[in-house]
Amino acid sequence: MTSCSDGWSDAGLPALGTAPNADFWVALEQPGPWGAKAFTESRLDPELGRQLDTEVTRSGGRLVLVRDPLSHPDVEGPRTVFVAGGPVGAPWLGRAVLDSARDLLELLQAWPDLRAAATPPSPLEPSDPVLLVCTNGKRDRCCAVKGAPLARTLAERHPGRAWEATHLGGHRFATTALALPSRQMLAFVDEELAERALDGQLLALDERHDRGRSDLPQWARVADAWLRSRTGETDPAAMDYQSDEAVVQASHRDGRSWRLVVEKKSSDEVQLPESCGKHAVPISWWQVSEA
Repeated sequence: MTSCSDGWSDAGLPALGTAPNADFWVALEQPGPWGAKAFTESRLDPELGRQLDTEVTRSGGRLVLVRDPLSHPDVEGPRTVFVAGGPVGAPWLGRAVLDSARDLLELLQAWPDLRAAATPPSPLEPSDPVLLVCTNGKRDRCCAVKGAPLARTLAERHPGRAWEATHLGGHRFATTALALPSRQMLAFVDEELAERALDGQLLALDERHDRGRSDLPQWARVADAWLRSRTGETDPAAMDYQSDEAVVQASHRDGRSWRLVVEKKSSDEVQLPESCGKHAVPISWWQVSEA
């Protein structure tokens, strides 16, 4: 049976702008097995998992569980947490080691707005960039079959910098990954792209590989990825976006500007499953043109 990601890859469909909305990310280390709904189907206390997810989502962020690709014994103990926040154009990544997962809930309730904070709040310390690779096979087999080997390879080369992650969305684009602190989401990731993403800088990629920056609104996310692929601009603070319905006005700090029409297209002629084992559905994708 052809995997969902093989079908989408063979069709040459763009991943442009498909990153989920997330103004900030919280990645909590949780060793051991993960179920399809990992926050409540892992060794993490289910009620605590629900509370953490609710608290992060309420504030405009997104929670993921992570684990070491090389060794994640099913034991309790201290665990690492990464938080990627900061305003658009000024991202940061903080890291801390907590005595227990419950400590994270108390911190989330005490921290200032992570979308606006200029620096990581205590006890977070500035962290080297990390790459989170989706490997949650209970959610979709593509993620485990394609993501896990890549995560292991990266972890062997860069200890502490590459982590397995729970659902990042977009199974059909496996292998998918999230680069922090840039908050750029990647599709059809191979070793070469993963190595580049480990630098933590925003990348100028083609429409096949760039799912966009999760901290931008949907329309700006699409326009931003499209423009970066054409201009090569990788400074997240260089561009400003304003929207009037389907038209996006993009301005560069050097004076250049663009008027872009951002549209979601669909086709009934080609139908593909968005996840392994599911029925095929009409495809949709984002398209950008200059007004």
